[in-house]
Amino acid sequence: MDTDKWPQFYREVYRCLKPGGWIEHIEAPPVVAPAHGGIITQNSPCHVWNNFFFAAASKTGRGFEAPDLESMSSAGFTDMKTRVQTLPIGVWPKDESFKRIGAVMQKLLCNNLDGLALRLAWDLGFGTQEMQMVFMQVRRDLQRPDNLFCIECSMAWARKPGAT
Repeated sequence: MDTDKWPQFYREVYRCLKPGGWIEHIEAPPVVAPAHGGIITQNSPCHVWNNFFFAAASKTGRGFEAPDLESMSSAGFTDMKTRVQTLPIGVWPKDESFKRIGAVMQKLLCNNLDGLALRLAWDLGFGTQEMQMVFMQVRRDLQRPDNLFCIECSMAWARKPGAT
């Protein structure tokens, strides 16, 4: 959803919630980051992927925004809390719960590259076959066990005042 539609979205959620109800808004940009202070080399397919999304954001005037607390507050929400959570991509974490999360994130990204990017690619003048090659390379990069990648999710919670 475009960020300029968030104020309307928050007002509608507020209208639909019972007093005391909560909204949870999570934004996870499709940009891959290195974990544990690593780097993504310039020849990495994930570097190409990230640059594609930054170019798309620049061309469309849209960025990767955290949930809009000001608009939540304007809609009437209170008790707002935020958090940024780094989620692994792949099964490299030692912690079992993060290992499971990483497996899900890896599968989610690998299975949805087309849906995340193809329409933007067409708008930027890329062809379907060209992007399919990029997707294949990114999938391979995401699935390499020696690549420690993650994604940063911005999360916000807010409550509609009233009975709980």
